[in-house]
Amino acid sequence: MLATQGYATLALQYFDAPGLPESLKEIPLEYFDNAIRWLTNRPAVRDGGIGVLGISRGVEAALLTAANYDGPATVIGYSGGGVVGHGVAGVPPRAFIGRPAWTRNGKPVAGSDPVGTVFDAVEAIHQHRCELESLPDSIRSRVPDETLQRVLVPVEDIDGPVLLLAGVDDREWPSAPVSALTISRLRRRDYSHPYGLRAYCNAGHVFGMPYADYTGSPSNDERGGTSRANARAAANSWPLVLDYLDRGLKQEA
Repeated sequence: MLATQGYATLALQYFDAPGLPESLKEIPLEYFDNAIRWLTNRPAVRDGGIGVLGISRGVEAALLTAANYDGPATVIGYSGGGVVGHGVAGVPPRAFIGRPAWTRNGKPVAGSDPVGTVFDAVEAIHQHRCELESLPDSIRSRVPDETLQRVLVPVEDIDGPVLLLAGVDDREWPSAPVSALTISRLRRRDYSHPYGLRAYCNAGHVFGMPYADYTGSPSNDERGGTSRANARAAANSWPLVLDYLDRGLKQEA
C-alpha cells in the first residue's frame, strides 16, 4: 500500500526467521540501521529523510531507530508506544522474560520496563477508557520519575513528524495509554515537528491495512475490538498516515 503511493518500501522481519532470533529478545538496533543504509543507498531512492513504520512492539524499534538516526525521520506507530519493555518468549510473543528486547552496541537499550511498574500503573488506571488526556499525569503520580526516564524512548531526539495510532480496546497490551504517555513527552519538551495520537474507542490491537477484510482476524476476545471497528479504524487512519508521511518525506519532492 505504501509503495502504491510512491514510497520506496522495505518490509523488514527481525525475529522468527532463519538467521534471526527466535523471539523478541536482544534484537540489535544496528540491524535496522543497516537496513536503512541498504535501502537509502539504492540509486532509485531519493535523499531527504526516512520513514519508519512499526506495529505493536515494533513501534519501540521504530521510535528508537528514528531517535538515533542522523537526519530527518518520520515515524508511524500502530498499537505500540514508547515504553521500552522486556523481551518476550514465544511466537506470537506473550510471556515477558528477564532479557532486554533491544540492544545497541551489545548493551540493553534503556532500562527495559518489567511488568510491575509502568504497565501495571497503566492497567490500574486505564481500564479501556477513551479519555486519555489525563492518563499521563496519573501514570506519573504512580511511577517514580527516575523509572519513567529510564524506560521511555527519547522521542524528542527524532527529527520529523510522529504519529501514533491505537485501539482503546486493545487487549494484547495497553497501547493507547502508553502512546498517550509518549505524546505527552513530546508535548512537555515543546517538540517542533508535527505529532499526534489518534485512538479508536472500539478498536483492538489488530488494525492497519486499509480496506482489508477484518472478519477473519484473530479473536476479538484475545486482541480486542470488533471486526467493524477495526476495519473502520484502519480506513480512517490511512489518510492521516499518508498526510504525516507526505509532510515528512515529500515536502521537498
